[in-house]
Formats: sequence, C-alpha cells, structure tokens
Amino acid sequence: MGIAPSVEDLQAGRNIQVLELNGLTGEPAHIYDPQHSVFHAQRVLRQLWRDACNIAAANKKAGAMPTWLECAAMTAFVWFNPRCSKSRGLKALLEERGIEAEYREYLEQPPSVAELEQLMRQLGTEDALTIMRSKEAPFQEQNLAAANTATRLAAIAATPSLLERPILVIGERAVVARPPERATEIL
Repeated sequence: MGIAPSVEDLQAGRNIQVLELNGLTGEPAHIYDPQHSVFHAQRVLRQLWRDACNIAAANKKAGAMPTWLECAAMTAFVWFNPRCSKSRGLKALLEERGIEAEYREYLEQPPSVAELEQLMRQLGTEDALTIMRSKEAPFQEQNLAAANTATRLAAIAATPSLLERPILVIGERAVVARPPERATEIL
C-alpha cells in the first residue's frame, strides 16, 4: 500500500499514512517490515543507490560541487612560528592528514590590523585576548590587559610576538590550535 490513496491526496496532504524522508545516508526502515521479502529490501536499496547516482549526475551536470570537495578546495592557512613546538605539531598533524597549507611566518611577515580583525571574525570572537600571548613581556610592558581591542590589535601588528600560535584558518573558520589537536574542530 502506498503512502496515500492517490496523487491528489498526497499533493493536498490528505490521507497520508506514513511519509519518511531520508538523506542519502538514511536507511529506509520499511525494508525490515516482515511483510516484505529480502528481495524486496534489495530492490529498494538498489533503487535508492540508482536514484542517488542519477541525482549526483544531474548535480554534476549543473556544476554543483559536493561538500567534501568544497572543503578539499579550501586552502588551509596557518599563522606559524617554526621555532614553536605547537606550530610544528600542527604542521605534522596537517601533513599526516594530507592537508596542504600555506604557512605564514608572522614574525617575518607581521599581520595588519585588518588581517587581525578578519582573523577574529573567523574565530568567532570579539575579544582580542583570544589571539594574544598575555605572558609575553611586551604585553605587560604596554599594559595591554587594560587596553581596548583596537589598541591590542595595533600592538600585535607592531609586535607580532604577541600573536598566539599556531592559528589554523580554513575558509571562514579558524581555531587557535593549542594543543594542535584542536585543529580537528574545523577539519
């Protein structure tokens, strides 16, 4: 028996007995109904995969890109200090997973205030302390604990050793990877 006695009933939302929507990884639970044979279950599953292949082909023809390819197409970017063991640990983790990244040695190429503002948006924070090394001498010397965000960001741009490390950026998301395993939050 179908889910509705007629197409008109289905379109009108009348007399519907069961309506189950599954994503591609969802399992059609009705195949376990004792009224159906194992051959029925196999037919249903074959049709499910046939439909999935047809949808994928149509999406490919339309230029759609699967989510995993979108992720793979995004460039990983790391604010990096080669002398830092956590930075080296993050690099090893990314290499182990086959993720290519662009590494910016921020002590050699300091970030601008605009880049730091973007980084904070990617981290989802308005607190500049999130990206600051508060135990560094320049932090204490400039009394940055009492400073506002603009002053803190200007201090990082002028004294890049104040930038916390490593920071991994993928797409519009970022994470302070201390410890390096925190990178898995956005991988």
